[in-house]
Formats: sequence, structure tokens, C-alpha cells
Amino acid sequence: PAVTRALTAVPLLLHVAGHFWGQLALLNLSLLSFRYGCFWGVLTSAVWEPPGGLLQSLFSLLIAFWVLSQLPRVERALGSAKLLLAAAMAAVAINLLFLLMAFLLDWLSQLKGQASVWPFVKSSGLIPLAIYGLTVQSLQAGEAETTFFGIPMKAKYYPMVLVGLFTLLSGPAVLPDIAALAMGYLHSRAHLDAMLPSDGKLQDGRAHVGPSCLGGACSGATGSRLAKLELESLRGVVRNFRATMSSAPMLQLDLRKVRSFEHSKGPGIDWAPERLEQQRL
Repeated sequence: PAVTRALTAVPLLLHVAGHFWGQLALLNLSLLSFRYGCFWGVLTSAVWEPPGGLLQSLFSLLIAFWVLSQLPRVERALGSAKLLLAAAMAAVAINLLFLLMAFLLDWLSQLKGQASVWPFVKSSGLIPLAIYGLTVQSLQAGEAETTFFGIPMKAKYYPMVLVGLFTLLSGPAVLPDIAALAMGYLHSRAHLDAMLPSDGKLQDGRAHVGPSCLGGACSGATGSRLAKLELESLRGVVRNFRATMSSAPMLQLDLRKVRSFEHSKGPGIDWAPERLEQQRL
């Protein structure tokens, strides 16, 4: 599906391009960059996988493999347009919560007179979105059982244990994942699904736009409308032509003048009426 391909290819392309153009680092998000006016990072950070060593590149490939294996069934269930809108809304909500948490932690650090690292913590990549989706899916599973490295537990606790492990490994850098975890648990209360347009509105939008931007094919309803409009336009041209011809005076051909013109210019065409009719046919 289209959105799955985009979320797989774009982060990988940006990851490779980041080795050559350092300016692409402006796509990420931090409290410091937001204070300096890089507001677009609230949305663009989700597709920015920062370049690094070999381990970072392998991790980016692992994320791409996860997207290709997990996202197609979600896209087929929701549709490309709705999945794209849901991912964009979730990314914005997660990053806004991340900025709020970073601001509060920075404020507390300043109150204690401590050096604060929170303005420099960055949010980038698809990991926060993956944790958000995993949390929502685990909550929908209810009291179902799952395992974490062979340890049985309820599915609704699985994201918390996973982010806890990330916290032990990464320290303050895990703040975007904590924001995604919190937004996942607040998913039902935030009513993010209610903000998505209905299927009927999306279909109406595709009908007005014409060819689908995501699938690349023209919908049958739109193609039928275009064909009807072209047919009506052609019929109007034919009617106007017939009306013009019926109102125009018929031209009379003086054959004697034609014959005299033939004799003056030389032979070449048989201007007899019956010959003219045969030549016309």
C-alpha cells in the first residue's frame, strides 16, 4: 500500500541523505530547536532517522522491516488516506506532549539549580509512533496474555515494560518514547479517532479531486463523470454546427462559369455534373 511504502522509503532516503547534507538535521525536534522557531519538527521528526554509525543504519533497516511487516494490514483495514491522517495526528500529539514534558523537566532542573539536558533531547524516527500503536493495540486486547522474553504478562502492561527497558538503556533520550506511551494510554480519552473524517467524507474528497493521490488511479465515479461531461460538450458542438449550417444560405454553383474557367486554365478536371458527383463519391 502507498502509505506503507512512503513510511518505509522516506526515512531510509533521508537517513542516507543525512550523511551528505547536514542541514537535514533541522527535521528533528527538540525543545531547543522549537524555541528557535523550528516548528515544522513537530511533524517532520517522525520521518527523520538521523545518520550515525553502522549500528544506527542497521537499526533504521530494522524499523523499515517492521513497518513493511506490520503496517499493510492496518492500511488495508483503515484505508490509505485515513491511515496517513491518523499517523500525522498521532505524531503531532506525541511531539506536543514531548515538548511539554521536556519544558516541565527543564523548569524543575532550573529550580534545583542543576544543569538541564532536557532542551537537547531529540525526538526523531518512527519509534515513538510504533510505541503509540503498540500501546493502543495492547489496550484493545484487554486482559489477553502475552510474553516478554518468555515472561508471561498481560498485554496491557507490555508497552510499559518495553519502554522501561529502553529507559534503562538510553536514559533521558527515551523521553519521546515515554510521551508516546502516555499518549497511547490517553488515546481513548483524547478522542483522536473522533477527529478523523468519516469514510463518506473521504470518498467525497476523492470524487472532487479526481485521480487518487495515494493510489494513482482514477476512481470509477470520477471517470464516468468526466466521460459524461466530454460527451455533452461534443453534442453541444454538433448541435451548434447543425444550427449554423441550417441557417446559412446555400451556395449555387454556376457550371457555365466553371467550364469557362476550365477552358481558360486548361484541361485537368471533368466538370460535368455527373462526373463531379462520381468524383465527390
